Order: sequence, then C-alpha cells, then structure tokens
Amino acid sequence: MLSKYFLRCLPIILAVVMLSGCSKSEVPDPPASRAELVGRLFEALQYKRDQEALVIIGKLLALDPDDVDLMDMRDRVTINLCTRSVQKMIDAGKLDEALRIVGDFRRNNPTLPGLRMLHSEVSELILLRDAAKALAEAQDTAALVTQLEKIAPLAGKYPQAEALHKDIKMRRIQLSRMRAEEAARARESAPDKSSERAL
Repeated sequence: MLSKYFLRCLPIILAVVMLSGCSKSEVPDPPASRAELVGRLFEALQYKRDQEALVIIGKLLALDPDDVDLMDMRDRVTINLCTRSVQKMIDAGKLDEALRIVGDFRRNNPTLPGLRMLHSEVSELILLRDAAKALAEAQDTAALVTQLEKIAPLAGKYPQAEALHKDIKMRRIQLSRMRAEEAARARESAPDKSSERAL
C-alpha cells in the first residue's frame, strides 16, 4: 500500500527536487506551440522589438529549419535592427561608432547584401564629414579648389543637407573673390608695358 502511494507521489517529488535545484532564471520555459510563437513574433514586429523577434524566429527555425520565408524574415529583421542602431549613432553624430556597428553585424551575417549597402552609405557619410572639415579649414585658393572638387560628388548625393550646400556655395563665392584679388595683385605687380615702350 505504501509502495503504491510512493509511486504515485514519485513524479511530484522529482519535479520539486529538480525545480529546487534551479534558480528562478534557470527554470526552463515550457515549450511554446508554433501558433503561440508566430503570435509573439508578429507582436514583436509590430512594436519594432527586433531583438526579441530574432529570438522567436530562431525558435521557429529550430522547429522548421528549411522554412525559406522565416530565413528571409530573419534577414530583414537583422537589417532593420542594424539600421535602427546605426541611425541612432548617426543622429548623435557618432559616425565612426555607426561604422563599427555595421562591421559587427557584417561579421555575424557576411552574406546579407543590405548590410554591405549600409556599410557603404556610412563610409560615404564619413568621407563627406572629413571633406566638409577639410573645406572649412581651407585658407588659400589651391586648397579651396582641391576641397571643393573633392566634396562636390559626395554632397551631390545628399541634397537634403541644406547647411552643407549653403556652406559650399559660400566657399565658391569666396574662391571667386580670392581669384579676383590674386589677378588684381598680379596686374599691379606687372611692369607697365606702355611706359617701357616710351623709354
């Protein structure tokens, strides 16, 4: 009689012993159904919780490793997560940090073309930043010509950068004035040919 009671209680005792050996954070999640995971995935996507969405996609792929649609979704969410992280850095003026983030994502996802494009765009922004700095520091005619030629094709890709285009326009006006002043000085320093003929 006692042995029958013990056998009935054995599963409960084992469960208590197993759970008492785990901290709260170590207690395994009960397995979720595919339908439940899909519901959680769409909620995560709706509220732009990209990191959570990637975890759920990983669980769904564990159930169906050959699901091409899930793989495509994983790639899109990865690019979205990277883009949002990079945009925060760009908005804060931290372009080098933005490039580092893209590099990290590319190392983990080397086949994603969207990440290559993002890397190229951030690299161009860094070139534009450096060219704008060099233009601001240019003082003589030769330096202005060089920097204006360098920045023109880069700035052309960002018509929305109104302050930059205004600065470029002002520097071109300054270059024209500097050239006019140099030409005037050259004329003044040149010998007067009419007076030479008279002599």
